[in-house]
Amino acid sequence: MTHHARLNWIMFATIAGLLVFLYFRPPSQELLEYPVFNKPEALVHNLRIIRRHQEEIALERSGAHWRMIKPVEAAVDQQKVEAILEILNARSEHQLPAADLGRFGLLQPSIRLFIDDQSIGFGGFAPVKHQQYVQTEQHVYLISPRYGLLLPHSAAGLINPVVLQPGENPSKFVLPQFEIAMQDGQWQVASQNQSESIAHETIVQWIERWQSLPAAELTIGGPAEAGSTEKSKIGIELQDGRTIDFEVLQNESSIILLRPDNGIGYHFPIETGRQLLDPYAIQPQLSTPGH
Repeated sequence: MTHHARLNWIMFATIAGLLVFLYFRPPSQELLEYPVFNKPEALVHNLRIIRRHQEEIALERSGAHWRMIKPVEAAVDQQKVEAILEILNARSEHQLPAADLGRFGLLQPSIRLFIDDQSIGFGGFAPVKHQQYVQTEQHVYLISPRYGLLLPHSAAGLINPVVLQPGENPSKFVLPQFEIAMQDGQWQVASQNQSESIAHETIVQWIERWQSLPAAELTIGGPAEAGSTEKSKIGIELQDGRTIDFEVLQNESSIILLRPDNGIGYHFPIETGRQLLDPYAIQPQLSTPGH
């Protein structure tokens, strides 16, 4: 056999061996992954989260926005809901029959997530894999534990922490010492006890805080704080004709704005709470260089 013929034979054997390997090799890791759900996010309209010994949390989608309907009616943090829905894209290397659920910690799941008419139960953990057992329909899967960690421990963990919710655009504030109302496209102040004027820019930024400043903590069903006392009331008239009446309470560490219409208490540090209650409290900050 000539030298060139020998090289050609070696090349042929190498290519043939490679083709045989590619044909008989095990399926790729991607092909071994099983989808936990087979539903696109755009078709989901209802979510429910049930933890043992806790109130059910129920959400409903209207258009592009989610809203809580149980245990209270309230706007929710849209990003947190989108994070929960990431489980629709979860994949697992293992798909097991839903039998002998006790060994997976799924006989009585500590958490159940309902996505429309489908449910998924969260069970125990596989230490070696650092993954969590979940059950949906007739199968058990192992998935990343982060999906379970994204589920809130209480309804307060999902509620939008801003006092005025999206779409609640104010037209008038009625506070103990003064009123601020929109007149002819400008905010006007009717003050009872303040001698100094307040800049229009300050009023605008003060109102923006009501629409954007998140509370440090939320409570549902009233603040129920030891030592809290009611200080005053605030009325906010909205452009759609509704009025929201807030009760203002204070304890040693926070000022609490309680919305009686949904029973949610918005807790702010003392200084921040004072700035919400009085635009004069933020005017010196806004006039300081660098602010």
